[in-house]
Amino acid sequence: MEGSAVSGTLELRIIADEDKTESFYTKLAGFLKSNGYEVISRSSDRPDTNDPRRMKFFVTAIPKVRRPLVLPEFKRVGNETILHDGG
Repeated sequence: MEGSAVSGTLELRIIADEDKTESFYTKLAGFLKSNGYEVISRSSDRPDTNDPRRMKFFVTAIPKVRRPLVLPEFKRVGNETILHDGG
């Protein structure tokens, strides 16, 4: 079965001290944005299974959608290739 995730999807599990989760998320979201990603979901904080004194949450980010590159049209006239002006 093929996956349905967007190519380049990041899924991260973060484990941090309870009082640090919000500031860590803010820094992480800024880092992802500056590197061309958009955060699409964040789970709520919950105690970590291995260390209940710490909290964990999950973040999913995808590459920002970019407009497709539109190239000009060219046509061949004799031995030359010229820009087609649509006329």
